[in-house]
Amino acid sequence: MSGLFSPGISYVVSTLAPKLVGAPVIIFIINQLQQSQTSASLPAGIFIPPLPPWLLTPSGIIGTSILGAVANLLARGLWQSLVQRYEMYQMNAVQVPIVPGKWPGNLDVLLELLKRYDDDYAYQFFDEVAEEYGYFYCLRLLGEDIVFTMNPNDIKRVLATDFQVWEKGQAFQSPTLSVLGSGIFNSDGELWKLHRNMARPFFSRERTTDFDIFRRHSDHAIELIKQCCANGETVDFQDIAGRLTMDSATEFLFGRSVNSMSSPLPVPGEATDDKSDGENAFVSAFNAALDVCAFRVNAGEHWPLWEFKGDRTRSHMKVIYNYLNPIVDEAIRNKKKAEGSEGAEADETTLLGHLVSEID
Repeated sequence: MSGLFSPGISYVVSTLAPKLVGAPVIIFIINQLQQSQTSASLPAGIFIPPLPPWLLTPSGIIGTSILGAVANLLARGLWQSLVQRYEMYQMNAVQVPIVPGKWPGNLDVLLELLKRYDDDYAYQFFDEVAEEYGYFYCLRLLGEDIVFTMNPNDIKRVLATDFQVWEKGQAFQSPTLSVLGSGIFNSDGELWKLHRNMARPFFSRERTTDFDIFRRHSDHAIELIKQCCANGETVDFQDIAGRLTMDSATEFLFGRSVNSMSSPLPVPGEATDDKSDGENAFVSAFNAALDVCAFRVNAGEHWPLWEFKGDRTRSHMKVIYNYLNPIVDEAIRNKKKAEGSEGAEADETTLLGHLVSEID
């Protein structure tokens, strides 16, 4: 269904619709039972009072649908809270600090989070929350508990020492699927191991200690900073760091850099003029697609409600595919040429070339 309709419509039909029809169905059953009293089909002694007429009108049915869905949401949050308290009691644990909101379901906190993400520096909202509640806290948004940690030891456990215990899960995979697919950055378990085993031979010690690519692009970045300082211009260091990462990564992965640092640098505080040609279009689309994914993750499991008009990553992914497909096609052609020539070896100087050589 998600391929035919927008994420918002698909979410309403598959997830919200069952909750919306619950209350009207109960009203319909009660009304039928009440009418059945006249035909003596109910056991003696059971009396069902008539329902208010307005409850059976279209506006009444719509109202009860919405109230029923809200009640379902609040009941789920209450039940989850009771279960957690029982489990904490059994384990002699303490409650993670919960950021309180003023509206039901902490909707005001969610809206403030999404607004700040668009209008402020990325994740500054979380830094401000951490100042008040510490580096370990919970955002309870629309009945969903989202636990945040900025503790280095916790991050070390997730990424290294206890890596096998943790997984990305649907909370991350669902909002990022349209961009990351089911690759190594968006998979768990055996599928993740498959991707890892395919890529692992490429990252030999000799290759990971060869800093020539990174050195060249770092020199370029440093030269740009020097030029800005010499001209008395403000430097957006975050932008330059992002371009450095993009240029180094694309050359390492594909054998060609997008050369984003060759494009004019933005003036801090002013809107950027994104160009729509070649490498510039790819960089802009890639960053925009990641922004959408970050927005979705921040919005929680109800993120499709912000995408009723269509998948917000679709137009960006079209630009990305238009740039990457010719590069992949060329790598596949080079592999076939190497297979058809005696003594020729497949190009494994890039990660793309290595991955293509691993596929039959």
